[in-house]
Amino acid sequence: MTQPDKQLISLPGSPWSERASFAIYVAGLSEEVKIVPYVDFFELYLRYITGRWNFSEKVTVPVLRLADGSTINDSLDIAKWAAMKSNGKLKIPDNDRLQHVVRVTESILSASRFRGFNRVRESGVFDAQDLPSPLRLLPDSFNGFIVRFLFGSLLRKHSDPTWTMESALAQMRSGLKELESILKESGGEYFDKDEFTLADVIASSAMGFVAPLPNGHSRTGPNLGKCWVEPEVAEEFKDLVAWRDALYVARRGPLTLP
Repeated sequence: MTQPDKQLISLPGSPWSERASFAIYVAGLSEEVKIVPYVDFFELYLRYITGRWNFSEKVTVPVLRLADGSTINDSLDIAKWAAMKSNGKLKIPDNDRLQHVVRVTESILSASRFRGFNRVRESGVFDAQDLPSPLRLLPDSFNGFIVRFLFGSLLRKHSDPTWTMESALAQMRSGLKELESILKESGGEYFDKDEFTLADVIASSAMGFVAPLPNGHSRTGPNLGKCWVEPEVAEEFKDLVAWRDALYVARRGPLTLP
């Protein structure tokens, strides 16, 4: 077996990283792309490989590093790249449908991330597996400080300063209702009626912030994991969660770590 000549730098537990990983898996490209956890890297490494040295410009994961050293720096673009390389295994729906699903899922994810970041920061507790390797060497007494500093910085980087926990929850619920409506209006099993497409990958992977993903794909420790899910919301949208779970069992398969 040849060694992978591409790297997907991804963050375990991140729905955006899972979106890219899921697309690569369905496209049949897993043997070409090595999954590299971002937890052992820092932002400067991302800036180095992407060439983004303007510090006013955000760099985020996932990042796909191709064999020639070039990068694809957005989860949707990575998923589209995988679909185009899939030889028909993963189809891209019409642009209007795809963009509608993307817009709704991004609204859900941004609000969910805000709530998750706040819960982690307030808990002050982190699992060692979710820390970068150098930080695992520090005494446990530093854990709370690291968590509050790290997630305070992430909130400033990624969140709308006008949000509250209540307004973010309302945005989540509104987005999930719209996602349910799109799926129902398709008249079939998938967002493109009876054909599994990239829209289903995007919608299903986005729900990792509502209820844990099946087959181990949430990939976080117990302390961090419970901060990212919404049990009451999952119960309210249990039919949508059940659709996601069935799709993962049929299409995603069990987690295999590199």
